[in-house]
Amino acid sequence: MSNSLNVFPDEIIQHILEYLPPENTLRCFQLVSRRSCRIANEPTLWKHYCRTSFKYWRPDHGIPQKIQVKEANVDWKSIFIERKRTNHSVAKILDGILSTKVRRNQRIGYICQQGYDAKDFLLQQCRVDDDAEDALARRYFSNIILDSIHRSVALSEWGRAPIYDERPSVHELAMGYRKKRLERLLGAFDMFFIRQDERDIDGISHELDMLAKIFIRFHPGFDEKPIRQKALLLNSWLRMYDFTGMTSISQYRHLSNCLIGHALSEQQHNSLPVISTAIFVSLAHRLGIPAAPCAFPSHVHALVSRTTLDGLDGPPTTPLDRDTDMMMYLDPFGSNQEVSKEDLREKLITMGWDGSSAIPYLRPTSDHEVVLRVAQNIRASCSAALDWSSRPTSTGENPFSKLEYGRNVAPRNTATIRDMAMYTTLWSAALMVPADVREDWADLLLGVLNMVMSDWEEDVWMVEKYLGPLFDRHRRCFSRHRLDSEFRDVWAWCDHVQQADKNPVVVTRRDDLTWTRVRYRIGDVVRHKRFGFVGIIFDWSYGSAPEGDGRFLGWEAGNVGNVGFDSGPYSDMVPYYSCLRDSDTPKFVAREQNVEPVVDPKLVPLALVRMAGKYFKRFDRDNCVFISNIRERYPDD
Repeated sequence: MSNSLNVFPDEIIQHILEYLPPENTLRCFQLVSRRSCRIANEPTLWKHYCRTSFKYWRPDHGIPQKIQVKEANVDWKSIFIERKRTNHSVAKILDGILSTKVRRNQRIGYICQQGYDAKDFLLQQCRVDDDAEDALARRYFSNIILDSIHRSVALSEWGRAPIYDERPSVHELAMGYRKKRLERLLGAFDMFFIRQDERDIDGISHELDMLAKIFIRFHPGFDEKPIRQKALLLNSWLRMYDFTGMTSISQYRHLSNCLIGHALSEQQHNSLPVISTAIFVSLAHRLGIPAAPCAFPSHVHALVSRTTLDGLDGPPTTPLDRDTDMMMYLDPFGSNQEVSKEDLREKLITMGWDGSSAIPYLRPTSDHEVVLRVAQNIRASCSAALDWSSRPTSTGENPFSKLEYGRNVAPRNTATIRDMAMYTTLWSAALMVPADVREDWADLLLGVLNMVMSDWEEDVWMVEKYLGPLFDRHRRCFSRHRLDSEFRDVWAWCDHVQQADKNPVVVTRRDDLTWTRVRYRIGDVVRHKRFGFVGIIFDWSYGSAPEGDGRFLGWEAGNVGNVGFDSGPYSDMVPYYSCLRDSDTPKFVAREQNVEPVVDPKLVPLALVRMAGKYFKRFDRDNCVFISNIRERYPDD
């Protein structure tokens, strides 16, 4: 070791090492001498490296728990090295995803199964510089892999919920019923819509933790108050700061109102009654108030119970097993005041429920019911958005305006959000509805499979992991049921998709065209002469429908489905181009004579550039052309 370092104590040298790259400590410093090796292997140093080098970890590492114990009891260096190896493996596999379409879904599935251990690396790739050789492709595929990981977190939460989730009794509430589980089950819906490093489920729990601390800070002596006063005080505080309720009833069907994460993070905090109640219940658990949602028809309320030691207004006056009058009801969405049980009963009578049929609506509801209720509201938002878009002038505000979802961080459009919302509801229902009880569960499964095939092939691995075992359970109870004539079960479907993923790409060469000439090339930017669409050519054919991405374009038996296209005969052997464009209909087909080249890069929308990563490496602005990443199919372009 250099004499200049010998004069410094170990603590100073270790502190200096904290500011150096960990790789240098591994490869260089620890090899200098015995002293440097000892200093470089201090658990405290590697704990620091783990905490500063990586933000996201898979839950099975137990990092939050390990941080709380003594450094000497955890092998932080091994944890760091394992994580670096994961990053190296993910980087190598991502390069394979970008280089070939063969086995692409298989590679994506491998990265996704690394979970949050891959998130830090993927975030770096999502923000790669424009001058990178494959900037657009790297960003695009890193984003869709990250999105799939986020969705898998949601499915993990739903999949861990008990298959048969019964309504909790008042006694269970008094004992602290399932704290923090409801917020995580509802936060799973947010995971389908977040992008990159936006707030996830853990972020939602952290936000609720912070709100609870703020509430306690401004309410000294809160713990000494009786339960009823606590509940009313919390409800009033939430409503005073607009954390529950809605500023305008005209926005009732906005999709963002169905998401607890958006309700907490947005400035106005708009939310549906079910979400407002969930926020109240989640905070109540943190403050020692036994509360649960009450699935009253059309308007979820909060139910607050006595505890094992105290009644609502002080010491208990009746045994806990005779607690019918030891509950109170609140409407966090619409009122600061307590809601009487008699008023709720009268409303149920007017709705047609009376006697014993009304009892379930006045009791605590299960987490499953709350999740399915949110899914039902998401479907209602989709219907409202469809109604909005069908109006001649699209008056009013788009129900999806606050959730401009984009799978590649491009500006979002209504069609994509609607598809994602429906995808969310199908997954939640498929995992939360008992597969061995409902014969129509297979219809939910088929809906998921169709959407995976059409838009989310990167989620094939999740079908096998989460739906395969459920299908086996369903088949044992309903053996006569089959998905369709081609795929007798989900395992056959997975085999079919995996085999298609392994198939080599069919090559199309320009030299094979002896009777015609295709003017434009893959990556050329063109404008439709009649409609003014600006698009990027990603596929071409002649005399018939393009075949390169026909499933996405909606071609069936030579016909055009839901995609913009030129009318006219398809047997005249003239070139046709499939073009990517920025709109609710993201692709269109046009004949060669109906498009013209675009040479000004300023005319290419930024959203279109961001979408192009599926087919192209980068945008050459000097020549206004996109560099192809599908040369396997079009080697001459």
